[in-house]
Amino acid sequence: TQEGLTEVEDALSDRFAADGYLDARVNFEAINGRRGWVGLPFRFGVPVKLIGDVQLGSQIRLEDLMVRGGVGLEEELVAQWRSEYEGKPLNAAAAANLEKAIVDIYEANGYLHVETELNTVRNRIRDSAVVDIGVTEGEQVHLRSIVIRGNRRTQRKVVEREIMMKVGEPIPAEAITETRNNLYNLDLFRLVSPELIGEEVGSQDLILRLEERANLLLEAG
Repeated sequence: TQEGLTEVEDALSDRFAADGYLDARVNFEAINGRRGWVGLPFRFGVPVKLIGDVQLGSQIRLEDLMVRGGVGLEEELVAQWRSEYEGKPLNAAAAANLEKAIVDIYEANGYLHVETELNTVRNRIRDSAVVDIGVTEGEQVHLRSIVIRGNRRTQRKVVEREIMMKVGEPIPAEAITETRNNLYNLDLFRLVSPELIGEEVGSQDLILRLEERANLLLEAG
């Protein structure tokens, strides 16, 4: 199918880009043969030959990595990345993964509204490039209080021990998902809805809205 050919072209283009061939062009053409026997046993149809044309262009070398902004949480990660990729063919996928890893580090430390911007600045004369990542971390958000609603039969301490955040500490982004999963795993609640609210800069409250499962009814019969 044409969709399948397009997927092949895109996949190969991404693969060449990962090796520093940022201008690689891939084109596949399907040439149909004569209708007839195409295989055994008893397979009749149209044989198709795929012809691929690849124009790689120049291989781009990573000259430098620059990270602007932030508060330094990413320094160790960036230093390790530089030692592995600097001076080698530019790996576009690795640069994108580094950008995501930087976001993960900041979110894990309570920067819930971190934004990044990745740019590749080409030097066509030297066939090299500089990867530039801008980091806007926003405010670090701390947990001010925890409010639990809807636990009529379940004791509060049962809910609290499954909460992966502590009052007064930064709020990791993944802690909200972990808290929701932990409470569902108790098999006590039909609905778990965590929400962060608060207009004060740098602090928010966690509201846990719970809906308990129905009691089990036993009947003799």
